Amino acid sequence: MGVPFEALIPYGIIVGMFGVTGVGLTAVKWLGNEGKKARWNRDLWDRYVTYPAIDYPPRFNGRTDWMLTTG
Repeated sequence: MGVPFEALIPYGIIVGMFGVTGVGLTAVKWLGNEGKKARWNRDLWDRYVTYPAIDYPPRFNGRTDWMLTTG
């Protein structure tokens, strides 16, 4: 006994929404990172270099999150 194709439409919509969500999250990360690919697997050295210590003055090099990292 076969499955009517009308029963498969909701599953297609659900799978399609997973794809739309994945593309949307990738686009948000890409836009938030000024057009560069999202970083992954950052280690301690990357975090140390990316965010300066509190006693350094903030740098205006295009980053907009320096106020969050300086305390």
